[in-house]
Amino acid sequence: MPTADLLTRIEARMRETGATQSTVAQACELSQPHLSKVLNRKIKLAKKTAARLELWLTAPSEALTQNLLALETIATKLERLVPKRRMQFMQLLAAVDDLLNS
Repeated sequence: MPTADLLTRIEARMRETGATQSTVAQACELSQPHLSKVLNRKIKLAKKTAARLELWLTAPSEALTQNLLALETIATKLERLVPKRRMQFMQLLAAVDDLLNS
């Protein structure tokens, strides 16, 4: 599939679902600035990034919305914590991530 088609479909899906670049980037394990450059056609779309975006695009809409809402809820709760407690959660998440990637 041509890059332009994929990016056009991604942008349309974002409008339909109300997804932000941040939520799409997070779901695709990308940084928001990188996704912005891709969507604005400032950098070439890598195969790995295209594959991740295609998965996001084909994810069931309801499940995607629920996942995004859950992530936003967690992020909001983390923001409300005192810095020390927030850091503890971030360290825990980093440890879990390390376990999953080993």
